[in-house]
Amino acid sequence: MKYEIRKNVREISYKNRMQIKQGCTLEQNNQDPEVIKSFDDKDEALNELKSYNSDICKLSGGAGAYYAVTEYYVEENEYDEDGEWVSGGDVWEFSEIKIELVEKPSYETLGVYSDMESAENALNDYERENEVYLSF
Repeated sequence: MKYEIRKNVREISYKNRMQIKQGCTLEQNNQDPEVIKSFDDKDEALNELKSYNSDICKLSGGAGAYYAVTEYYVEENEYDEDGEWVSGGDVWEFSEIKIELVEKPSYETLGVYSDMESAENALNDYERENEVYLSF
């Protein structure tokens, strides 16, 4: 049994940005996750995962604005003596998503959110006179 830290990337259109939350990179059929590290012990893998953070980048292309979301997670997999996959796929934990609501001109962080819907709700509910924005 191996506990692997895996990296997965997904592009999410601006229209579907509310789907950005923990685990969102696994919600697609054409995944090609990268194995970053492999552990024999689950607790070691989970402890190492704490050093990774999810990343969100807002980009634009021919089809308009979109987000590239990178997540890390610990997945349990069983392999045979030849290193061939036997079974598994259970995800134990994801890296943390941090979306900050930041106020200008002080650049004070007003809140930290783990999903786009909560972050945008906070942004829309902001009622002070200074400008605010979301930082990933």
